[in-house]
Amino acid sequence: MQQMELVRNGNANEIVLSLGAPVPDVALLGQQAREFKGIVMDWVSHRGDAAREVSLLLITTPENFQSCLSFFEEVHDSDVDLKQLFRHVSFNLNVTNGTESLTRSFPA
Repeated sequence: MQQMELVRNGNANEIVLSLGAPVPDVALLGQQAREFKGIVMDWVSHRGDAAREVSLLLITTPENFQSCLSFFEEVHDSDVDLKQLFRHVSFNLNVTNGTESLTRSFPA
């Protein structure tokens, strides 16, 4: 999973974590979710109150598009640690298959 930090509006007290990952096979979703959680939890722990937003881009096949979207919506809604974290940090989920893209925003 690739990651990059961005400063929002030139304000060093507002940091966005941008993550991207290819998902060629839905069998990899569990692994991707564990990696995502670890990265996000560590990042928020390190950045504290400056952590404002997490943006995840998943690049997949047309056949796996809906599965990826549904899986990470469920991770957002049901993982106990992430659920608490995302009360304070916004989450944007972007899924694309090359021809179709969909974004889900979950404000803090």
